[in-house]
Amino acid sequence: MTGPPRRRRPSLAAMVGEWSVPEDEVTFRFTASGGPGGQHANRSNTKVEAVFDVDASPTMPSGMQRRVRAKLGPAVRVTVDEER
Repeated sequence: MTGPPRRRRPSLAAMVGEWSVPEDEVTFRFTASGGPGGQHANRSNTKVEAVFDVDASPTMPSGMQRRVRAKLGPAVRVTVDEER
């Protein structure tokens, strides 16, 4: 018995003009998602949080850091727990 076809992993680099967020500057945390779900929903790490620390980035240009910080704050946080 085979499972569903494997999806190709998308690039983790988010392009901003000519600059992209290096994967090693993003911190990932996997936790159990709250709410109802399937058989393993409350025991499996189905929620992911990705955090990019704008101020700590050694590669982001300083002008871009100021603009991102002004719009989004010192860290960019993305959380997904709706798709499984």
